[in-house]
Amino acid sequence: MRESRLTYKPMLVVFTGLMAVTAMVLNGATWSRTKVSIDELVEAQKVRDLWVSLLSTLTDAETGQRGFIITGDPAYLAPFMSANHRIGQDLSALKDSVRKSPADLAEIEAIEVTVVSRFDSLKRVQVVREREGFEAARAIVATGEGKRLMDDLRTAVGAQIQRRQTVLLEKSARMTRDLRWGYICAVGAGLVALGSGMVAFLLLRDALKHARREQRLAEEKRRAESADREKSAFLATMSHEIRTPMNAILGFAELLRDRVTEERERKYIDSILAGGRSLLQLINDILDLSKIEAGMLQLNPEPTDLRATAQFVGQLFHQLAAERGIEFRTEIDDVIPRSLFFDHLRLRQILINVVGNSFKFTGQGHVTLRIRGEPEKGDLSRIHIIVEVEDTGRGIPADRLDSVFRPFVQVEGSGKAAGVPGTGLGLSIVQRLTRLMEGTVTVQSEEGRGSLFRFDFPGVEVSSRLAESITGDEDEASDFNDFRASTILVADDNAMNLELLSGIFEGTHHRILFAPDGESAVETVMRESPDLVLMDVRMPKKDGLEALAEIRGDARFRLLPVIAATASSLGSEDAQARRKFDGYLRKPFSRSQLYAQIAQFIPLAKEEEGEGGANPDDLPASSGQAEQWHRLSGVLGEAVTDDLPELLRSMSVAEIERFARRLRSLARESSCEPLARYAESLESDAASFSPDQMENSLMRFPGVVEAIRSASAP
Repeated sequence: MRESRLTYKPMLVVFTGLMAVTAMVLNGATWSRTKVSIDELVEAQKVRDLWVSLLSTLTDAETGQRGFIITGDPAYLAPFMSANHRIGQDLSALKDSVRKSPADLAEIEAIEVTVVSRFDSLKRVQVVREREGFEAARAIVATGEGKRLMDDLRTAVGAQIQRRQTVLLEKSARMTRDLRWGYICAVGAGLVALGSGMVAFLLLRDALKHARREQRLAEEKRRAESADREKSAFLATMSHEIRTPMNAILGFAELLRDRVTEERERKYIDSILAGGRSLLQLINDILDLSKIEAGMLQLNPEPTDLRATAQFVGQLFHQLAAERGIEFRTEIDDVIPRSLFFDHLRLRQILINVVGNSFKFTGQGHVTLRIRGEPEKGDLSRIHIIVEVEDTGRGIPADRLDSVFRPFVQVEGSGKAAGVPGTGLGLSIVQRLTRLMEGTVTVQSEEGRGSLFRFDFPGVEVSSRLAESITGDEDEASDFNDFRASTILVADDNAMNLELLSGIFEGTHHRILFAPDGESAVETVMRESPDLVLMDVRMPKKDGLEALAEIRGDARFRLLPVIAATASSLGSEDAQARRKFDGYLRKPFSRSQLYAQIAQFIPLAKEEEGEGGANPDDLPASSGQAEQWHRLSGVLGEAVTDDLPELLRSMSVAEIERFARRLRSLARESSCEPLARYAESLESDAASFSPDQMENSLMRFPGVVEAIRSASAP
């Protein structure tokens, strides 16, 4: 019924529109034709009247001339004198009216000759009457020449009048017909207008219904958006409230593991860590699935080395493969570029899920991670990436292949899945993440012989920037005494997190300060001038972003490293924290992750040897050299403003090497050893192709400039 309405309305509108256009066209044509008829009728009437006027004028002239001949009174000549002027005007008007008809124009000119002859005879008789008297004039009139000319004129003009009268009657009849058609068209247009009005009324009624429906839809959309916001807030809150205690559970378990010596107790702690990490993985899966369904998960493509990604996955599953006696292979095609524009975190998540799933259902044999590349035709800047994960496990029944990507479903083979833990979320998330990354995933499997998962990512962009290293070992020893002794402020409203970080730094040479909220964090920074701040994003009084803005508002702390530590999963909050803070830690984080973040901002203790502010080599040797250093600090200050932001944005190795060579030249010209050492260090970091080291060195540049400025101060 609804479809018929939708079809009926456009047809009705089109039909009414066509009728209205037709009526308008007919009306326009009819009234145009009627106007032409009226104009022609008026013109015909005008020509007829001119001929009648011409004949009347000639008659008046002849009558006046006769009176003058009989009486000799000049007063009778007034009509003759007037007729002489009027006849010329009438003849000119007649010629203009028939200008387009040569035949009619010739007739008028012939009549004009006769008229001129008649007027000449009248003038001649008038002159004779004035000079010779009545008898002489009468004798001329008696010849009959004047009467003959006048009769010819009456005949010719009468014929023209009769002809114009006939044309006038024809035009009048035509105009009458056109007026009748105009009346019919007017009535038709009125009926069409009435019909259009009815259609407009129907459409208006439907439009009002549609507007009310749109209003209801808008209200439902607002409710849906409100529900989405509430869902987002719920996800963020749940993430924060669950990850925060998980951070304490895993963190304290790691601390206990380092302190416990009894093997049995260490096994208990390992069980706590394994259970906690499994629970954290489940939380991550549920949150990721919810964010994907809500459309809140956003990709962050960046330069990625697929070899490093494969190496990371290999390291992650190396121990598991060794324990279960399964061979884990990684095969990387040589044509794969060193750096591709990928969201490497989501790619790692996909591979970890699929490889972990393969190990879960493989009892013997091998698991193979294979990455191949096929160049895109006609576009050398893009490549088709094919990732395959193959195993020799129990396989999947053919009739259950369609179910492997359904959430909360575990497909059981002939050997059943009893005893194999899992929620069935992993592959569902894998499929959705693959689609989000504009790729496709397919699976081939034969029961009892294994499975092959294939991922196709077409048109992946080749990156001109080097990829950051993402490999690492979670169990790698992290000795915080490797760093220069520093003052570190920890701002967090959760007492367990403060206690955990206190335990992590216990026994180190660092001074640890604590702040329970953002306001206290700002006060502590202003009072203690720490070397590094670990800032929770969600805190009372002032949140992390507000505290950061207030800290950055003080010129003394614009370069103070502030690392965000958050448990939120809200995409916008996460992206904002990554953009505004110098570093980013996602709770729960491990000792090695904390170590890696601190390493970006606090130099190693051995790097500080011989570089203290009291080193005599760092001071100008003379007042002239101090003046050189002072001028140098001005040039370097301009480099901090103009060059440094662009270098940090592009991270181009060639540009950084060129910048280091320029600094080395300036150091040589000004005999500035601190700048020379910094330029050498920066050039060495650029040669190592390590983005982290290059960025850390560039971030130290303003401090080097400030040290040179202070050393050269009078």
